[in-house]
Amino acid sequence: MKTAIIIPYNTAEKITLECIEALERTTKDNDTYCIVINGYVKEPNPIEHPFIDKLITVKNESYCKTINAGFREIPEDCKRVFFMGNDSIALDEGWLTELERIHDKHELAVTSPDYTKGGKDHIVGENDDVWYHTMLPSIHYYMTMEDFNKVGLMDERFTGACYYSDDDYCQRVEKLFGTMKIGRCKNIIFEHKCSVEGVALGITHHMSINYKTYKEIQNER
Repeated sequence: MKTAIIIPYNTAEKITLECIEALERTTKDNDTYCIVINGYVKEPNPIEHPFIDKLITVKNESYCKTINAGFREIPEDCKRVFFMGNDSIALDEGWLTELERIHDKHELAVTSPDYTKGGKDHIVGENDDVWYHTMLPSIHYYMTMEDFNKVGLMDERFTGACYYSDDDYCQRVEKLFGTMKIGRCKNIIFEHKCSVEGVALGITHHMSINYKTYKEIQNER
């Protein structure tokens, strides 16, 4: 079953290549299609790697607009999607096969590997395989394309980095599929290196603007 892997980045070429090399090493037995989005700020800075099937270059106006550009390029033969941060490193071979197994076993809508530096909040339950969350950051979301198409793209009214757009996305998932449908795997772990590209570039994360946008969107829904 082919899985589209979506990775956005702007300037952190070195860590992005480390991320991609880890994916190549750990998904050798999987059918994947890797889309990388260079959301540049000043000038395009594309990277090359044989694992990349499609490289997109777009002006970085926001995280949501950048990653949505990648979603729009997912081929029809991809039945699953895994979108991830460029600063996350897959550690173990076979993680994608195991992620798919757990996702299907527990009939989840969104499944994430466990990862260093975060992800321990918003827990509402657990079993032997997963912790259930009301919200997880979009640095690792695994979904079927059928469910992804029901939820839709990231809301581009959110500006800057991915603050509050993740909360909004997870609330949309819960509204469609109910509770206990967002899970974080206990036996799959990624190293989250936290490149914080936007801070390094001096790009505001628009926390106050996104909070206002979040409240307005929730009132509309």
